[in-house]
Amino acid sequence: MITMSIDEKLSLNTYKVYKENHIIVNKDKCIACIEKPCIYCCPTNTYSWENDDLIISFEGCVECGTCEIVCPYKKIRLTYPPLGHGIIYRYG
Repeated sequence: MITMSIDEKLSLNTYKVYKENHIIVNKDKCIACIEKPCIYCCPTNTYSWENDDLIISFEGCVECGTCEIVCPYKKIRLTYPPLGHGIIYRYG
């Protein structure tokens, strides 16, 4: 049996990126957040911080919803891209 890492599995997926961000975030609450779990729990590193600003790289989002679950303020809302856009899973 061949075992693949998460990164190897994710690399098999393709994306049809929609032009607008489908992740709605209240960034005012993000600044007050100390732990910033969205950064550490997202499997695709969609979230990052640069100069006290939250950067959302929605183009690589796998639409798993982890960010919504781990946000202590419940200020992240994942909406799905329109039909035909977003991630196309190729493995599992």
